[in-house]
Amino acid sequence: MDKKLNIILVDDNPEFLTSLSSLLKKDPRFTIIGSYNSGQELLDCRQMYYDNLILMDIEMPGLSGIETGRLVNFRNPRVKLIAITMYQDKVYLDQLLESGFRGFVGKSDVAENLFQVIEAVLQER
Repeated sequence: MDKKLNIILVDDNPEFLTSLSSLLKKDPRFTIIGSYNSGQELLDCRQMYYDNLILMDIEMPGLSGIETGRLVNFRNPRVKLIAITMYQDKVYLDQLLESGFRGFVGKSDVAENLFQVIEAVLQER
């Protein structure tokens, strides 16, 4: 990765957002350009058009992360989406792929696996 990667974070849990932000800020390759508590907040922001990657919870009140992912992909098909979820069953994984997510990481495994998942997603064409 030659240049800084712009990232947006979306999760309805403020403590988790803070922890995720702190984890990503340890890596100088990443710049967090937005942090939102809902899918609707993300869709209402202009930063969505300037980011490279969105890390988003799929279980949120209002618009789910899956529905938000579909809408994000429609508006900005260049963005890469990674789901952050507590669920890892096949039904959710199929829905994630259909909505345009390129990868996922379990919330309990974020510290161990997030950077590997980001690298894998960025390598995709």
